[in-house]
Amino acid sequence: MVISLLTLTTILKLYTLFILLVALMVNSDQLLRTTLTVIIVFYLLAMYVPSKTIRLLGLGVLSSIILVTPLLMEGILGLWSIATIIPIFILTDIYIRGWYVPSKEVLTSIRVTPKGLTLISINLFVYTLSLFSPNTLLTLSNITFTLYIVYILVYGFRSTLPKAFTIKSPSVVSVIAGHIKEFTIHISCRCSVYVRFTRKEPIVTISPREIQLGSIPVRVAIRVRPLLSGPGYASLQVYVCDVRGVIERSIEITRIRLNVIPRARVARQLILGMLTHTTTGTISTEGGGVKPYRAGLEYFSSRLFLPGDNPRFIDWKKTVKLHKLYVKEFTTALEQQPIIALNLTVTSIEEADKLAFLFLTLIYTLTQRGISASLLAYKGSDVKLFIKPRSKIDILRGSLNIIEFIEVNSLASRISDARYLGFREYSIVSRELGEFKKKTIKVKVEKHPLYRIVKQHRSTRLIHLCDRSVLSQVEIYIHNILEKTGVNVELLTTDIIP
Repeated sequence: MVISLLTLTTILKLYTLFILLVALMVNSDQLLRTTLTVIIVFYLLAMYVPSKTIRLLGLGVLSSIILVTPLLMEGILGLWSIATIIPIFILTDIYIRGWYVPSKEVLTSIRVTPKGLTLISINLFVYTLSLFSPNTLLTLSNITFTLYIVYILVYGFRSTLPKAFTIKSPSVVSVIAGHIKEFTIHISCRCSVYVRFTRKEPIVTISPREIQLGSIPVRVAIRVRPLLSGPGYASLQVYVCDVRGVIERSIEITRIRLNVIPRARVARQLILGMLTHTTTGTISTEGGGVKPYRAGLEYFSSRLFLPGDNPRFIDWKKTVKLHKLYVKEFTTALEQQPIIALNLTVTSIEEADKLAFLFLTLIYTLTQRGISASLLAYKGSDVKLFIKPRSKIDILRGSLNIIEFIEVNSLASRISDARYLGFREYSIVSRELGEFKKKTIKVKVEKHPLYRIVKQHRSTRLIHLCDRSVLSQVEIYIHNILEKTGVNVELLTTDIIP
């Protein structure tokens, strides 16, 4: 098919060149011969130089050849010279289809491309010229050219209508907030068109971006990474241009609803699943039950007896009470019970979801490893909740209760300053000012839940979770003080969650 089209194009190019050369030899007028020579030069450039500017010029040259060829051949063929433009019409149509330049402008509706405007301009120019110098052949060729332009404009308009497209896509796509979900759609068009996909929302990525579409469906891959507070849909916006490249428009061909699942909901299901298995005794610590045959192990909790457990560590008190066989679980004394401190203030719904997810997954991981932890939830200088668990169930239930207290405050980041406290700058200005600043911060530190709870329970490990935007300078200072006193401080912020 490609070879036959290439052969046809070559024949038509040679035919057009032959017509121009014949017209050049037949006409003796010097001005006309010069004009024909210029037309031939531009014609050859347009046919064999792949440049956007030259191509538009070549389109103008071909249109001009269509309009003036009957006049040039009138002396030889008479009125039959109108038939000489039929092959040139075919060449022009093939030439128009052979290239497409996507618009770099932002389209909001339909427009005629520079290619179409070139054709219309030449047609209007020749029509105006025919009014001043009436000629039957010129009028006939102009009418024929006008009908051709009307045809391709109407065809371009109809082929770019939204109803010309057929799309097979999912109506709803479920995706976890912040995670990437890829799905595919199949798109086809009853007419041959050029399509360039654009994204209205930054959460959408489309591949491939540009395709030539026809009746055979084309697979398009779409990737979405939605935010919890972002749009609940992914719209597919396209710049579509007809096969001749004369009509271009921007349309929305489909809109897919996104079922954005909060990260916290996924983590909550993990905790609830662990709670269910813990109460039925189908879960153990990572790597099986910890065998306490060495010193340095502390009692953690009890669970239902499983095959393979050591009978020496049966919890007889609980077994007699509940009439079921329970076994004790232990944790190493070297793994000091950490305090997990959660700052309940966040700056947005998205950060609230990230913080809850981070907190619950941390609890899930520690519990799976058999590590017991105290839970501290605070807001500002107020302790909202403090849980010192006696079992796994206390930790899991407490974590679910704590996330209910997370509060969104969009102004929180404006009143926080995460810079390290340096008293030197105050001492340089005034020694008294430096001392006053030290005393003020010391009072704030001693009243802060992080410092107070860690010191009260003599913990040697603190895991601090918060929104990075609300991390205050006082909290940074407390971290440094605690580390100097031998407390292992770990800071986990929401910016580690994608």
